[in-house]
Amino acid sequence: MASLAGISSTKAKRFSDTGSHCTKKARQGTTTNRKRRRYALKQILVALTLLVVLILAVAALVLLAPALPRAGVANSSAPPAEKLPTKLTINVPQTISTGTPATLSGVLTTSDGRGIPAATITGQASPNKTTWYTVGTITTDSTGAFSYTGTVPAFSGTIYAKVSYAGNDMYAPCNSTFTL
Repeated sequence: MASLAGISSTKAKRFSDTGSHCTKKARQGTTTNRKRRRYALKQILVALTLLVVLILAVAALVLLAPALPRAGVANSSAPPAEKLPTKLTINVPQTISTGTPATLSGVLTTSDGRGIPAATITGQASPNKTTWYTVGTITTDSTGAFSYTGTVPAFSGTIYAKVSYAGNDMYAPCNSTFTL
């Protein structure tokens, strides 16, 4: 083969091969760059999708927040728990004199007669049923029974007495008022 511009045919072939080799590498580089761009675009799409899902979740929480219960806050839409009714039965002595000791006894029960143990019973006295003075407190025993001995206050006129139970989460409050 004739030489071109002073290049032997062997050298021309080698030059020609090198040129096609460079073109092939350039094409491979373009393909690799396309793959990288596609991968980057896929990553961006995934990130955008996650961002949209996050925004939708936050929007749902904002819209539903009034209906969700909050820690430490009672749910106002829930009905209050029904407390069991209670009953105080008091035994009052036939005769009581002011300024002298008297014993009141009784039992705190549920409406079906079961005793309520470890309940605090408060005894109060009043000269007018408006202002009440606490005379003492006592705790019921395992059967709901209690007994209290105290001095009857020296009010002039009629003395009103009240024995009460304040109730708790399970039992409703109750009281018994009588005249001494």
